[in-house]
Amino acid sequence: VFERAADSTRLLRSTENQNQNLTQIVDDEETAFIAMLIDIFGQPYPSDVGPGKFFPQGYTGPDLVRYMAIDRPFEIFAKSKLFSYDSGTREFTLNVKDSGLIDSINDRNLFTILSVRDEVEDDGDTVTYRLREDQGPYIIADPAMGSRPSLGSIQTALNDVRLAEEQLYVGLASMDTARKVLFINLDTLETEMAERFGLRSADLAFSTAKFIYKEVIVAIKAIQKSLKLVAQTRQQIVGAAVRSLPTVVGLSSDVSSPARAAILAADIAAATPLTAADIAAQQAEAVADFVFILAEKALEIAKISVEEKAYLRAQIAKVKSLYAASYARTREVDALAVAYTRAIENYRTELANGQTVLANREVFRRRAAAAIQGYRTRDIAFRTFRTEALEEYQTLLDWASRYAFLAAQAYDYETGLLGSTDGQAFLGDIISSRALGVVGPNGEPTLSASATGDAGLSGLLAKLKGDYDVVKGRLGFNNPESNGTTFSLRRELFRIPDTPDGDTAWQQALEGLVTTDLLTDADIATHAMQLGGTDVSSQPGFLLSFRSVIEDGKNFFGKDLLAGDSTYTTSNFATKISSLGVVFEGYHGMAPCPICLQGHDHADALSATPYVYLIPAGLDSMRTPPLGDGSPLREWDVQDYAMPLPFDLGDLEPSNEAVQQTSDSLRASFRSPRRHAAFRATDIVDYFYTNLASDYTSSRLVGRSVANTNWKIAIPAKSLLADESEGMSRFIRSVKDIKLHLKTYSYAGN
Repeated sequence: VFERAADSTRLLRSTENQNQNLTQIVDDEETAFIAMLIDIFGQPYPSDVGPGKFFPQGYTGPDLVRYMAIDRPFEIFAKSKLFSYDSGTREFTLNVKDSGLIDSINDRNLFTILSVRDEVEDDGDTVTYRLREDQGPYIIADPAMGSRPSLGSIQTALNDVRLAEEQLYVGLASMDTARKVLFINLDTLETEMAERFGLRSADLAFSTAKFIYKEVIVAIKAIQKSLKLVAQTRQQIVGAAVRSLPTVVGLSSDVSSPARAAILAADIAAATPLTAADIAAQQAEAVADFVFILAEKALEIAKISVEEKAYLRAQIAKVKSLYAASYARTREVDALAVAYTRAIENYRTELANGQTVLANREVFRRRAAAAIQGYRTRDIAFRTFRTEALEEYQTLLDWASRYAFLAAQAYDYETGLLGSTDGQAFLGDIISSRALGVVGPNGEPTLSASATGDAGLSGLLAKLKGDYDVVKGRLGFNNPESNGTTFSLRRELFRIPDTPDGDTAWQQALEGLVTTDLLTDADIATHAMQLGGTDVSSQPGFLLSFRSVIEDGKNFFGKDLLAGDSTYTTSNFATKISSLGVVFEGYHGMAPCPICLQGHDHADALSATPYVYLIPAGLDSMRTPPLGDGSPLREWDVQDYAMPLPFDLGDLEPSNEAVQQTSDSLRASFRSPRRHAAFRATDIVDYFYTNLASDYTSSRLVGRSVANTNWKIAIPAKSLLADESEGMSRFIRSVKDIKLHLKTYSYAGN
């Protein structure tokens, strides 16, 4: 048993070592996982740690709850400050035209340059970028939350996302501003060109009217000098003036109008037959002045045309520059949008890495849990095996202690030598001993080499056996004194004489012994075997109690010793029963025998085989052997119990008493009392002195002292007649005496 317990302990220790190694590995892996997760998720804010928070007090692990929160104490380029949103969104148009549109502006005139707005706003060559007000996978932490003890790669990626997002916001704002500046300049140019066109038209009209006015004055003066030709000359001059007006309207000039006027004037002068020389001279001078004025006006118009073209080129260059700037902002925004997308992808990659680490940790924990569960299963199995082995050992040790104690009690009962203080201390040593001691090769008890410490049960039993080997000869156990003695309950116990008057008194005494149910007596119910059987009804019969003593001057029943009484000598320290029998003197109908040939036809005849119980329900008393000073009387409360089956393989014990059982079993007490069976009575004392003695005696009480404080005789009525009442009546009428025959053996003890 100990070897099995030792094997279980060795396996348990091995399992514990393996479990410790696994625990160390798990701790190292958990530490590594926590470090990896902190590198990715960072540690939580101080405000998230503590009672009632996301994490318990003292938590130093990764932030798996608010890992998307980042610190941003100042938001300079906040979306809400840069843009206004419609239902939480704002759309931006990104131009995707190439530089061909810009180059085509150089070839445009005043009226086609303004169409660039339509081409810039052409939806067919643009991309719409939609900005959400809640865009971004991060949240800005409240400054009251404190600072993270350690940032993770996710927070770093989110900071990059935030930076890229801010740069994108600034780029979008710059692009939007550049587009607005372009469109404002286009609107301004359109307005300015319209105003300049109107002013130039008015100025040209005024200059033409002024020129006509001067020519008309000259013509009028010439007409005044030539009355004859006034009417004709006025008509020609007016017609010439009308035909000399410019035919082109706008910023361009008609350079042929002066020439036409000169030719018409010459024609008028040649056609007019002026005779006066001064009129001709004046006409020539007027024509010369008119030609000069026309040339001067043509030069002025040419200068204005050159200035207008220069101004137009400057405006075209400005529009080209503004569009180029707007287009450059579009490219910048596109690059920033790509950078922002890359930052988002980097954040998602880091988040996926963190989730992968979490998944790997979960897999590792499941595997570790399975391994630990296996170790726990083996641990509990080995502990159970060891506990079972130790319990079995403890059970066997307890049984060995019980048997050793019972052996010592039996030794004391047989010898009476353990009543002293040292004897009781020896019994205490057996009770307190927790070791088996040294056992010989054949299982015999052996004394240990050391005289100190716990000698074990084996050493104590060896001492007991050593004393008994000497005592059994010294006390006469191998040479007992045998006697056969018959005691009359009528004469010696009830003191009723053998006379006719005594018969009446005896019958009255028997009537007083009648009981309606023997099982109402606790001792009979406990110790009488199968008295009631399966019948639950009452068991009437006769119940007699008495005590027996061994005293000088007293008979067996403790009465004063009279003539005809029997007693045992006090010179023997122990007088014990070998066998006993009961005689129903005067009983009719007893089973015939070779020496009693009478039948059972008597009127009071009863069953041929009456049975009786004789039970020692009190304390046995014996004297101490006279080895020392005096021989005091001692009493023993003998508990007669059956030896339990070691394993009870058939499970037949009434109280399920097995020797080896675990603490988890539902076994009852390990002891069950040995009951007393009924034995046959006889009607003739002489049978005990013949070969028929064994037929009418019982050796159930062998070894018990004849002196007992409470004997009980039970005669069940059911063994007399089926009619129990009639059987008891016949018994009272016919039986003249109940005698007790004891065959004993005694030890002198010196």
